[in-house]
Amino acid sequence: MASKPEILPGYTPTWHDKSYPYISPTRPELSVAGKTIIVTGGGTGIGASIAQSFALAGAKAIGLLGRRENVLLETAAKISSIAPSVQISHALADVADASALSTAVSSLSQTFSSKIDIFVSNAGYFPTLGSIADTDAEDWWKAFEVNVKGGFNAIKAFLAVAAPGAKFINISTGGATIPSWPGFSAYAASKLAMLKIVEYFSVEREDIWAVNVHPGVVASDMNTKSGFGAFDEGEFSHFEDGFPFPWTPFLDPNLVANTDIA
Repeated sequence: MASKPEILPGYTPTWHDKSYPYISPTRPELSVAGKTIIVTGGGTGIGASIAQSFALAGAKAIGLLGRRENVLLETAAKISSIAPSVQISHALADVADASALSTAVSSLSQTFSSKIDIFVSNAGYFPTLGSIADTDAEDWWKAFEVNVKGGFNAIKAFLAVAAPGAKFINISTGGATIPSWPGFSAYAASKLAMLKIVEYFSVEREDIWAVNVHPGVVASDMNTKSGFGAFDEGEFSHFEDGFPFPWTPFLDPNLVANTDIA
């Protein structure tokens, strides 16, 4: 456990920075047995950890999607070592490229001979920190290309292969809802835009369970760029694995932050 960072909202007395037994992916009630899952940005950081947690929870098949084949292969190998029975595959695509993303998602669905039960939209971009006056416009806007357009593209690609009752999980950020910090305008604003898109998606498609989750400050390449300290990847990824299942119907529809499950 850790002390709650003062800038972050908190509605639970306990603040976790490590995984704990109630959210362990090996708990029977959190099983994803028989489920086919795709994780964008699945080669490193949060995405890789989420994929590994789903594997430990008994997923039938996991598709890793990203831009760098070497890290996708490394994560796929790690998943195979901890969960040999899980069918694992990968596909290359930039989420900002709608055609490439659609092709990649469709390819994974065909590889698994299965519709997609859970889609985790995790890929994101953190631009160089800088004030609005001083920051590079192209780098600033790239946050919107990846975090907004990319997330929009992910929804469209997912819908084309979604199983009945499928679930869409958008990895958001606390930065979209906390007081403004100098230098974070592009990342926070782009993540806030996608947060609202998922809210609209949730009410437009009642057959799809869609939710935003912010992971806290987690060890990842993007977090290193931000300059924040980090929490353990496992705490969030284990929470994420259990997230669509039995104890969350009350989370309707849209945003989850700090939790303490017991």
